[in-house]
Amino acid sequence: MKHTHTLKNYQGSPEQLAEEIGDLFYDSLADLLHLLSEKLQRDANADLARQRFKLGGHLKECSLHLERASHEIQQAWQICEPHVPLEYQRATSQNAPVSQ
Repeated sequence: MKHTHTLKNYQGSPEQLAEEIGDLFYDSLADLLHLLSEKLQRDANADLARQRFKLGGHLKECSLHLERASHEIQQAWQICEPHVPLEYQRATSQNAPVSQ
């Protein structure tokens, strides 16, 4: 892994990126936060294995906070989902068309 200051495949500003991420439906945002939490947990584990205890500890804490954020935004989605038109919702077992 190589850290960078910018995203290769994104040309907008950090502010634009934050706005675009914030405009995701909350279920998609929960997924993104969960994936980021997992990534930081892997980084934490790698640093802890290299005896970088302070860095690994902070990354682990950040991972836990992101996982909590993912859970909370998923709860927000549960509130909003009934009010979102079906054409904007992802197919789930609850709203998927019945195949015959």
